[in-house]
Amino acid sequence: MERFEDQALLISMKPHGESSVIAHFLTENHGRVAGYIRGAQTNSRQRGLLQLGSVLNVEWSARNEEQLGQYQIGDVVLSTVPAYDAPLKIKAIQSITRLMEICVGEREAGGSNLFHGSLALLSILLETDDVKDWMPVYIFWEMAFLKQCGFSIDLEKCVVSGDTDNLIYVSPKSGCAVSRDEGEPYAHKLLKLPDFLTTRTQPITVEDLRDGLHLTGFFILRRLLAHTSHEQLPSPRLELLDSLTS
Repeated sequence: MERFEDQALLISMKPHGESSVIAHFLTENHGRVAGYIRGAQTNSRQRGLLQLGSVLNVEWSARNEEQLGQYQIGDVVLSTVPAYDAPLKIKAIQSITRLMEICVGEREAGGSNLFHGSLALLSILLETDDVKDWMPVYIFWEMAFLKQCGFSIDLEKCVVSGDTDNLIYVSPKSGCAVSRDEGEPYAHKLLKLPDFLTTRTQPITVEDLRDGLHLTGFFILRRLLAHTSHEQLPSPRLELLDSLTS
């Protein structure tokens, strides 16, 4: 008999039969683990707890590790319900959970770092109303997510000259920073690097947020989703960017 208790972030849930669901959680210590939740569609307590992005104490058990196990749901650690009156926050929650659903494999190593990074993002998102306060954290989460999945955006120095000043572009091929002097002749081919991702010396603007989302979204699409059946970013992620351009 296999069994564990853990904290777990709900990343997807699908109906199973008339009353139950199959849920995928990102757990703190066991990675992404699927499980059956009996009566989740009809139990009012469980319906209230089982919201995308919420973090719960859970118990998982199965006859063996390869079998689809069963979850018992305990107390809530962090609830995303307070975000449900803020459409932009909901898009952010739907985006990170969908990206994890698509890109994170079952029992994949490194889940603890992703769990804690996601918990930190959700905590800030739930506590902060100003999009200019929480959206940069979301963009940093996507950078960390890319690294977790095997691709790092390198913003330490210019990939051409080695300079560490005036980094305003990113190469779409290498994911490395490019300085103003080296990049200006090729600006139309390069991605914009918003100031807050490096020096953070200027107030963050909506244009900065758009550039940041475009930057991370470009590499998520080309480096992660290109290896799946998905030809575009998840709908909530596209809507997140659209909301800043409308």
